[in-house]
Amino acid sequence: MSRKEDEISQADAEANSGGFPFEAQPAFRPDNIDGVDYWVLTAYFVDPAQVCVGRTSEEFDEFGTGTGLFIVTGPGAMDYDAIPSKQEDAELSEWVYGRCFVSMGEWTIVGTQQWLFGAPRCPKAVIAPDTFKYARERRLPKTPASSGDHFWYRVSPDLDCNEFFPAFLLYNQGELTGFGWAVQGIYESDHVEYPPSFVLNLFMNPVPTCLPGLVDTIGVTTQHIYFNADLFNVIC
Repeated sequence: MSRKEDEISQADAEANSGGFPFEAQPAFRPDNIDGVDYWVLTAYFVDPAQVCVGRTSEEFDEFGTGTGLFIVTGPGAMDYDAIPSKQEDAELSEWVYGRCFVSMGEWTIVGTQQWLFGAPRCPKAVIAPDTFKYARERRLPKTPASSGDHFWYRVSPDLDCNEFFPAFLLYNQGELTGFGWAVQGIYESDHVEYPPSFVLNLFMNPVPTCLPGLVDTIGVTTQHIYFNADLFNVIC
């Protein structure tokens, strides 16, 4: 989320999180931007060691935006995890396979996003029946789309939700094709989702015992970032 109206100050984040200890989770780093304190999550698409060195135009032409995924996990410049590009390598790491979430994409109808199950994200929104019909018949693909095979860091039934790592990985056909953020609390933006508790077991296995109740009371905000241009070509 990079637009000014999407920025959440450190104070607002702490007020909305139900007491989540941001300072104890190494993925969150404190920063001050234009006099405002924030908790920052950072991911690089090239090795952070290369950021200050830079890349040649030939390297950019060959590799494009990035060569991998690197998630910052501490205060130092070199405190980061290089994410496995192959699913088979992720399965040998501390990332835990959840499930393949076949979602058919998100419905965007009259400015309202809906889950596949028909539960509106904005209860007060009005959905015109003819618009819904058009979206169903014309805008959705004929074959199911998927957000991918989800991997979560060190999840277990007895995981303390205050230790929940705020990122997840997305693999499709054995390749890393995206990732996402999952943060405790509700933060308003057009670029995030608010999954209800009844969908958790569709992309997470096991579901930490603490999580459904947290989602139902405090809420969780998620954001998916994909490395491919056409989501409807994503299959598990």
